[in-house]
Order: sequence, then structure tokens, then C-alpha cells
Amino acid sequence: MIKPKIKLLFILLLILVTNTYKSNATEKPQNPFEKKQAINKDTAPVKITTDKNIKKQEFFNPKTITIATGYSNDSVGKVICSLVNYNQHITGFNCMTKPTSGSMENMNKLNKGEVDFAIAPASIIFDEIQNNTDKDSVDKNYRFVLSLNAEVLNIMVKNNSKIKTIDDVKNTIIDVGSKDSSTYIFLQKILQQKKWTNHDLSGIEYIHYKDKANALCSNKVNATFVYGGIPDIYVNDITNFCEVKLISIDNRLINDMSLSNYFIDEKFIPGGSYLGNPIDVNTFGSPNLIIASSNFDKLTVYNLVKLIVNNINTLKKIHSAFDISPLKAIADNKNQIPYHDGSAVLFQEKNLLY
Repeated sequence: MIKPKIKLLFILLLILVTNTYKSNATEKPQNPFEKKQAINKDTAPVKITTDKNIKKQEFFNPKTITIATGYSNDSVGKVICSLVNYNQHITGFNCMTKPTSGSMENMNKLNKGEVDFAIAPASIIFDEIQNNTDKDSVDKNYRFVLSLNAEVLNIMVKNNSKIKTIDDVKNTIIDVGSKDSSTYIFLQKILQQKKWTNHDLSGIEYIHYKDKANALCSNKVNATFVYGGIPDIYVNDITNFCEVKLISIDNRLINDMSLSNYFIDEKFIPGGSYLGNPIDVNTFGSPNLIIASSNFDKLTVYNLVKLIVNNINTLKKIHSAFDISPLKAIADNKNQIPYHDGSAVLFQEKNLLY
């Protein structure tokens, strides 16, 4: 098994080696929002003088964009930032992630203006838009930038567990990581559909990802829920720590959940994705979205989306989040979340809008 730090280093090196978005270092970011001024042929060109003693670096002071990322999607944010930072001479900005405890904190930081972008499941963003009474705040702060590949809910128990189906988790102790996480929110959705409450469980634990494997394998909890990609590094760690099996979720429950949310779909975890789990596992998932506030600079959004779209074939080799097929899915907001002006223009240029 590749250690997370080694894997991340490999990812960063691979981006630098295989990056396909190459350009001359003096190229300026394209600005489709700036009207081109007509050239007056009768006007003599202006001569510009510069002090030769001034170093070139003094003219280059890129701004920094920030992306709020939870445990499950921090690696996605790091891949994006590595790509941006390698191409900052083209885009005019660099990038850094702001790790959080989960998707809800990502969205809260965006609402407060503490970050420029946030990553969260589309289904959770949709729920916030539908349920939030402060429509002015929601309309201002949630703008669709682009869609990533779906993540899914993983439910893990020990091989000798009596838990065979989702119904069997009643009266057991469940680990969901954090109250701010997508995992916790999806657990609440399941309880709601089952007409259960938290009291129908023996307990809910909020265990850090690095301690999850030990908690499940030492019987501190009966089941561990992890919302993440396929494959997911944390699920992989747990299934390699002791003999663990993934539990399928029945189609009826998934269909009931999808009726109230356009972004929840039936998914499956291919057999062989994890040690000791050779059979396909039925589950559900939702695309991850990158969102920004409506008032955030549209040229920056335009250039970020352009950079990702132009490098999508390289990115999909590095992280499953970018394995988007067909490519038009990267622009699919199901007509539920308003486009950011910057991404809308890029999607039109690339003919990616449905």
C-alpha cells in the first residue's frame, strides 16, 4: 500500500512531468470579459521606458486563491492547487487549500468570505439552497464553478459482524468522522428515510480518519461510514488493517432519497476495489462540486476552469475525481444551482453546456 505522503508526492511530481497546459512564460491570462479597444491608426505608439535595474520578479506578484477542503476531498484540492501553482505565470494567481473537518464547514467558510472556493457534494449544496430561509445569502454565496466525479457512501463492518444490511445498523454504534462531514449528513438522510432518529442507534462516534481502522477493528464501533471516492484512501487503510466487508444499500432506500434530491444517484463500488471485497457493492453517491460566491472575480474563475478543462486527460490519470465522462458532465448543474459568470463563459466557449 502506498503511504499517503508518498502518494501525494508522486501526484505532485506527475503533474509537473505530464502537464499539458504549456505556454510561453510571458503569456497573459485571457480575459473574455474585457472589451477590446479599437486601434486608432492615427495615434503614434506610446514609448514605454523602464528602469533596467528593477528585477523582473518585482512585476510578478500573483494573488492567492483558497479552496476549502474536507478530509475526503483534500487530495482533490491539492491536485488542483499543484496544477495552478505550476501554471501561475499563465493564470496570474497561485493556490492553497484550507483543510476543514467536512463539507459543511467548507460551505460555512465560503459564506463568511474566509475562502474563495469550497468543495462539497452537490446534494448537500442543493439541500442548503432549498431549505435555507436566508435566500439572499444563499443566492449570493453559492455559484456553480464545475462538477467533479461522484463520491459514494461506504459502510464497513468486520467480517464476523452480525450486520448484513443497512437495517441491521439499528441499535449499534456507528462512526461518521465529524458532524460537519458529508458522511454525517448522509447518515441523517438514511435515518430520516427509515423514520429513525439518533436514539435508534446505540451511539454515534466522531473518530478522526487516522484512528478509524483501529476503532472498527478493535470493536470500539460496530460500523464505520465513510463518504469518499472510488477507491478511497481511508477505506483502503481500514480494509487492509483487519478483515472488513462493505455493506450494500438497498435500491428502495436509494430511490426514496433521490426523489427529494436531484443529485443523489445509485452507484456501485466495483468488486476488487478493496482487499477482501471481491463482489460489487450497491450504494449511492453525489457529484462533488466546486463552488464560489457570485461576487468572486469572474476572470479568476474563468481561468481556473479553463486550466482544469484543458488538463482533464492528465488530471484523470492522477485522481479519480477528474475521471469525468462525458466531459459535458463537468458543466452539469441540473439547472438547480446558478452558474458563476466565469465558468458559464468558459463552458460556452468549450461547447460543454447541455
